[in-house]
Formats: sequence, structure tokens, C-alpha cells
Amino acid sequence: MGPYFRYILVSYNDTKRGTMLLKCFFLPFVVPLFLLYLRSTVSIVYSKLDLFSRSLCHQSTQLVFMQKRKDELLKKIQEEFNISKWKTAQYISKGYDHDVIILDKKMIFRFPKKGDSIEMLKDEITLLQFLSSHIDAQIPHYTHVSKDKSFAAYPILLGREMRKYRYQTLSKKDKLSFAKQVAQFLNQLHGFDIKKIKKFHVHRQSPQKNIKNLQNNVKKYLFPHFDKKEQICAQKFLQDLQSVVKESEKYFSLIHSDLSEDHILWDEKKKKISILDFSDREIGDRAGDFAGLFVYGPKFVKEVLSQYHFSDDTLFERAKLYFYRCTFFIMVDAYKMKRWDKRLADIIFQSGYKMFLQRFKL
Repeated sequence: MGPYFRYILVSYNDTKRGTMLLKCFFLPFVVPLFLLYLRSTVSIVYSKLDLFSRSLCHQSTQLVFMQKRKDELLKKIQEEFNISKWKTAQYISKGYDHDVIILDKKMIFRFPKKGDSIEMLKDEITLLQFLSSHIDAQIPHYTHVSKDKSFAAYPILLGREMRKYRYQTLSKKDKLSFAKQVAQFLNQLHGFDIKKIKKFHVHRQSPQKNIKNLQNNVKKYLFPHFDKKEQICAQKFLQDLQSVVKESEKYFSLIHSDLSEDHILWDEKKKKISILDFSDREIGDRAGDFAGLFVYGPKFVKEVLSQYHFSDDTLFERAKLYFYRCTFFIMVDAYKMKRWDKRLADIIFQSGYKMFLQRFKL
């Protein structure tokens, strides 16, 4: 028997043994494992498809609700002001306090979402009428007010939201002009005698009550989601904040209370600012109006402070603490929102949590 023939015979015998091993060992054990893996994969795919389907259904329901709400608000506008024609109608519902309709990019109609917001809108309208003759920056001037004062409208203010990325593209000259105008606005707003604005029923902050509520909410809603390091960091911050707010009442004035990048407009052509949304106005620590300015960087805040008339030794540090405090407000509010929109609440919570990690460098 030649070597080539012997090689073929051995190979044949090995193949037979391999086939027997396959039948006796491989098939009984491996095939069931493969089928189990296949079943688990199909189950995961089905589960993801089901989740996707539910998400689409949720989004579809939301869209139907939003369209219905938009139609209701447009009908109110038609009936109240006899406005029957428009080319575009944009509906914005993301705000906590108001629904908004923008008609033809010219008129902004604001509809309070809660009963107490209706009363606050009435006071906001009269306060803004008073402020308009004392403040250089453009602010909303209501020209349409419903008979029951449950909603109102003002001509849209020129400019675009001064987001951080937009500020960074400004020339040095424009950055200085922007800082100067913000300082001027704060000088004028904070300069009012508190006694003279009592008639506008402006809410007065309760610093001790507010910090206690925040501490309780952080421990109740956020600590279960924080690791040990994050809990220690939050506790230390809240202690620092508590020591600051004890003395804050001596710095009280009329404040905007939500002076953030989405409420400051910049008109690129005229190089002028406009200030939006006075719905959170209150009598409070003037440092609160500097908190939102930290988004442009500490250097910008110091530039504004250099032209500010009511500065004090601790204002910068208080403003920085209030800037960090925003992250807790976002997360707590998101957690409470879960009752009526879990998906949106989760998105907002994650955004606030990410902000918390970044600002506290965790």
C-alpha cells in the first residue's frame, strides 16, 4: 500500500471518528446552547422593538395632544382679538409656567399654565409698563391683553438668544459692548426702591425656607442616585450655601431671577440687547442675577461687575454658588416631573446630572 493511499485511509478513519464525536458530544450539548442563545437574541430584539413601538406611540400621543392644545390657543386668539389670518403659527410648550404661540414671527402670545401664573401675568404686565420708561434695554411691551387678563401678547423683540457659543464668536469690541449693556440693565433694575414696587405684588424670597426645602429635596430625590463621593460633595455645597444665604437679605433688590442665556437677546445689526421673560421676578439677592452670566465665563462676570454700581465684597462668590445651585434645581424639578412625563423627565434629569458633574468637576 503506497503512502498516498495510507494517507487517504487515515483521513477517512479520522473523518468517521469526527462524525461520531459530532453526533455523540457536539450535537447534544452545543446545539441546545445555540438555540438558547438564539431565543435570547430574538427576545432582546423583540423587547427593543416593543420599546421602540411604545416610544413611537408615546410621541404620537404627545403630538396629537400638542396639536389639540395649539388649536385651542389659536381659537382663543381668534375669538379675543379677531385675528383670523396668519401665515405661520409656532407652538412652544417647553416652559414651566407658560404655553407660547408665535404668529408670523411677529407677535408672541403667552398663556399661563397654572392658576397662580394668571395673577402673576397681570402683575407682570403692569410692572413691565412701569419699567419700560426706566430701562434702556428692550423689554416686552404688551399690546394685546385678553379681557379676563388670562393671556397676553407683545411684539417680538429683535435679536437671537445669546448662547455661549454665539458669545464666543463675538469680536472683542462686541463682547465689551454686550457686558456694558448687561451691567447697565442690572444697574437700572436693581436700583429701584423696593417700597415703590410693592404695588406690583412682587414675591419676596425666603432664603432660609428655600435652602431648607432644597436640602430636603436633594436628600429625598437625588441622594439615592448619587454615589458616596457625589453625596459628600453635595452636602458640603449645601452647607456653604446655607452660610451664605443667612446674610443675603441685606443685599435684596428687585431682580429678574432668571437672567440666563436664553433670556438675553443680541441684535447683531444694532448691537443692542433685549431681556425676556420676567415671570420669575422677585425681591431677592442681587447676586442671583449674576449666576446665569457665569455661562459666559468668570472673566465676563468680572467685566460686568466692574461697571456695576451695587457690588460688594462677596457678590462674585455668592453668584458662583447660585450658578452651581442651578444643577440641583434642574434635577429635583425633573424628578418631580416624572409623574406626568417620565421620558422627558429622564432627559432633563440626565442633562442636570451631567451639568452637576461638570461644574463640580467630579
